[in-house]
Amino acid sequence: MCRFRPFSKSSRIDCRFLNEQGGLPHSGLVRKSWFRAIERLGMPRYKPHDLRHKWAILVLTQVASLHETARWLRHTAISVTAATYGHLTQDGRERCQQILHATYGPYAPSSTTNAC
Repeated sequence: MCRFRPFSKSSRIDCRFLNEQGGLPHSGLVRKSWFRAIERLGMPRYKPHDLRHKWAILVLTQVASLHETARWLRHTAISVTAATYGHLTQDGRERCQQILHATYGPYAPSSTTNAC
């Protein structure tokens, strides 16, 4: 018996792909294929989930907002994102200085003043 309604908005897995116990029939197949492919390419061994972390690090170090990144990662609360990646975000003071400099150019206060 299928535990999920096929193609419903609340279901993330189509029931046609579940085994009799409600799990995926070949759950290790993707992981085995992944590791085999990166080994053939001569790449360092890492897990598919590591790509998610790499992406989050890249967008946060490029000044994406923590709130928007949390939405993209589908975290249930921004506190999850802040706890995991908060150390990568720019300090608000540094970001303020960048905005002032981009807006006012040479007329912006220097970083030694307390403009922000």
